[in-house]
Amino acid sequence: MIPIAVGIYLAVQKGNVFRSRPSLAAAALKHLGISERSQFGEFYMKYQGAFISPNDEPELLDIVALVIPAIPDQTEHIQSVYGIPVHYLALTTDESEGMYLYDKSSEAVLDVNFEEIPSLRQGTHAARWKDFNSFLISYFS
Repeated sequence: MIPIAVGIYLAVQKGNVFRSRPSLAAAALKHLGISERSQFGEFYMKYQGAFISPNDEPELLDIVALVIPAIPDQTEHIQSVYGIPVHYLALTTDESEGMYLYDKSSEAVLDVNFEEIPSLRQGTHAARWKDFNSFLISYFS
């Protein structure tokens, strides 16, 4: 279930944040191996981005590649450039000093700086948020 505070925040944003073509999101989720019923899946089935945090945070990408960058192509980019393991999805670009990554295995979200990539590859980098909803609450609060 999407956190109530996130829904309230997005409902008052300018533009259409509600997903107009859920079938595209469903196809993207299937391609990435993520359930529509997961926290990540529920969010992207309902909302379309990209999203801007009220805090000074990197832009949260959309799952559908109608606008590039989007999560699928940015994920391919970080996997090829940095050797990021395949069970991570790029939630943001790598244009700043790091990026937010979603772990498909644990559903946790990591905040990774470039110098921490070796520990990420070794599996020793700890998640900053225990699940996607915790990340959303922090991102949109």
